[in-house]
Amino acid sequence: MVAQSLDIPQSQVQVIKPRIGGGFGSKQTGCCEIFVAFVTQQTGRPSYCCYTREETITAGNSRHQMQMTVKLGAMNDGTITAIDLHTLSNAGAYGEHATTTIGLSGHKSLPIYNHVKASRFSWDAVYTNTNRGGAYRGYGATQGQFAVESAVNELADILHMDPADLRLKNIVREGEIMPQYYNEKLNACALDRCLLRAMDMIGWRDKPLAVDLGDRVRALGCALTMQGSGISNVDIAGIDMRLEEDGFIAIGTGATDNGMGVDTILRRLPPRSWAWRARSSWYAAWTPMCRRSTLARTRARVRT
Repeated sequence: MVAQSLDIPQSQVQVIKPRIGGGFGSKQTGCCEIFVAFVTQQTGRPSYCCYTREETITAGNSRHQMQMTVKLGAMNDGTITAIDLHTLSNAGAYGEHATTTIGLSGHKSLPIYNHVKASRFSWDAVYTNTNRGGAYRGYGATQGQFAVESAVNELADILHMDPADLRLKNIVREGEIMPQYYNEKLNACALDRCLLRAMDMIGWRDKPLAVDLGDRVRALGCALTMQGSGISNVDIAGIDMRLEEDGFIAIGTGATDNGMGVDTILRRLPPRSWAWRARSSWYAAWTPMCRRSTLARTRARVRT
């Protein structure tokens, strides 16, 4: 991006990745690198860009405001047969990330109830004279899941069913195809076991769902969510792994830590997790802030 903007070869751009803190989506659309690079190119002096808290809120993006309309169809025994979800999204003044976030409001909520006979997801995104909506934690899935899960709880009240039992009866299971999520196969899922475990841990069966205490209500709540990282069939990842002469294994990856703990994970990567089951007699890891590379490296001495 910097090389293209300044019309210079990429070999003349050196990237040094310090610890940049959490991104939470808001750093996805920050393009201030171009401006500081331009200033440095023109002046020959180092430069940096630093926003105050007020400037961050003013010039940054917010979560997309969404209005959801959910319709459910179900049998008297609690079998959910139809879901209809419509999302209206406020894209703000520039429409940034409008279609992708609004898409996830349906694609990350409807597949949870995978056994329906009919499912429809529709949406509208509109421009307004408000601050732009952009990437933000949950990226549209949060809004859709809140709406659908609230509707499922209302359905449980209408059917006089336990909301957890209603979910256990209808949720997606491992190995199933998800038509609402690009017809992908759910290769790994422990949602039913997780829900049962959570119910057991809090004594769900032994407590009333709601108790009126006069000035307040004490209640139990139940909601499910799904989330994944990356764009299906688009994003890829890879590593370079090299066995050195001294018995060390060097792993190189372009992963950048902006809040998700990549540096910590790579430091603690256990050698016993590798495919050839190598046993480690000594282990060390580091993530150097080197001048020529942003690679995080892990080394381990192995015995065969």
